[in-house]
Amino acid sequence: MFNTNLRHRPSVANLISTVVSPPPRGLSLLESALPEHDLAVPIPNTNPQRTLRMLVLTPSSAADLPRIQRFASLTGGQDVAVVFHMDRSPTITSTASSASSVPRHPQQGSIGAAVNDGSEGEEPTQTSPLAAFHALEILLLDSALALPLIPLPRPAALPRLVSAFLRGVAQANAAGHGPRNAQQQSQANVPRGRGTGGLAIPTSAPVNAALDLLPWCSSEAPLRREHVHILSDLCPNLRSVAELAAWAGRAEGYRGRIRGEEEIGEGMSRREIERAARAWRLLSEYLGERAARGVVEFWEKETVVL
Repeated sequence: MFNTNLRHRPSVANLISTVVSPPPRGLSLLESALPEHDLAVPIPNTNPQRTLRMLVLTPSSAADLPRIQRFASLTGGQDVAVVFHMDRSPTITSTASSASSVPRHPQQGSIGAAVNDGSEGEEPTQTSPLAAFHALEILLLDSALALPLIPLPRPAALPRLVSAFLRGVAQANAAGHGPRNAQQQSQANVPRGRGTGGLAIPTSAPVNAALDLLPWCSSEAPLRREHVHILSDLCPNLRSVAELAAWAGRAEGYRGRIRGEEEIGEGMSRREIERAARAWRLLSEYLGERAARGVVEFWEKETVVL
């Protein structure tokens, strides 16, 4: 099920078509008034049946600590996760305002009735999604709220990321761990790759916060697992990744051949031109031209204080 209140939040209304669509492109969820959470998805092969409850946050709602605390207390921290909606595409207002095409839960009241969770009238924000995600991690750590985070780059990725998370829960159950609370899940290791979309899957090793963000530092996110590991070897932190990408974006090899721009290097010293060329050569040789271009384009669009 999904919370009726999603319709009253402009920054997440573009999720509606995805959550109501049938698999594999959607989650096929009914609409209902959910208490303190936004999405509820059954966990397969559990007896008695368990449900994964998810809270959807955006850069404009990530600082709502009281709501996050209420959500964390729902089940004692078991079978919960936070979906962080990073997409900046325009809100699909027509989908948000339409109620006729969405199935209703038999016990649901009026579709137009909002659940008062403190999110109504959510204002658009210019905050960088990556910076807001980083701030949310700090907020959770400072508040001793160990909740699994699922970064969502675009609405269409939601079914794949939720399925990957559910597979991780199933693997933990099969390994004999049984139901895990949020503290155990957030201390899980983070397998990467196309299968998981860079998602945190419950296992047993500590989380590396930089690796948790790095797969999404590309205009074609998520980065492949090998590219994440290469970047983490080349750069000690996200600031270094941003600096490397910034210099690569000034290189003749990138701006001349990839962008088709002329007068490359104008206003740059010879040393700066050489440094930019080395940065682009380093990224393109280790990641390949397409992946390197994705990293450069991402940091061209994002202004993040790290």
